[in-house]
Amino acid sequence: MFNQLTRLEGDRAGLERAARVCRAIQDSGVEYAALEPEPLLRELEGLEAAAQIPALWDEVEAKRRQAASHPWRRYLARWLDLSLWNLPVSAAAYLGLRLDLLADNLLLDWVLALASVAVMAVMEALLLHFWGWTPGKWIFGLKLRDAQGNKLSLRAAWRRVWGVFLRGDGLNIPLYNLWRNYRCYRCCKDGEDCPWDYGKDVEYTREER
Repeated sequence: MFNQLTRLEGDRAGLERAARVCRAIQDSGVEYAALEPEPLLRELEGLEAAAQIPALWDEVEAKRRQAASHPWRRYLARWLDLSLWNLPVSAAAYLGLRLDLLADNLLLDWVLALASVAVMAVMEALLLHFWGWTPGKWIFGLKLRDAQGNKLSLRAAWRRVWGVFLRGDGLNIPLYNLWRNYRCYRCCKDGEDCPWDYGKDVEYTREER
């Protein structure tokens, strides 16, 4: 009975340590891919490393804030994506419809810009869902995952794309879109999250490149 009781007490201590680690991970909301396993494993092995776990959450939070505070990096990533999606739209307009793209036609420019945004909305949602990146975001290390570290669902990716278009680009309406761009710039410079970049569906962080 003494030996059995000793084993049971050891099992109970191990379960309590495991429960503390699980509770800490659950309360943190940190994506799985960002976890540093060493302090968690030391805690599971019974060493006094629990004090290191809050520092892990602080490090991940710093990565998220670092991504939010780089407005020009984010703007250039989106400009690169939009430029890529503009290529097939311009090719279709020039080669298929025989439109003169060099003519000074503001209405044509606006329509082509909206067409590029529409193509980007579809492609970006698909890329974020299946690949986890867009070309611009991959180059600049801007990472979008959900709170569990998984690629975004199609619904979350689609909702985020249109959130950017509506509230970030102001429907591409002249002058109004510049105002919305400026508001997003100020939001980033103040270290705040844009409303479409943080929550249980979307975690926005930055990786080194």
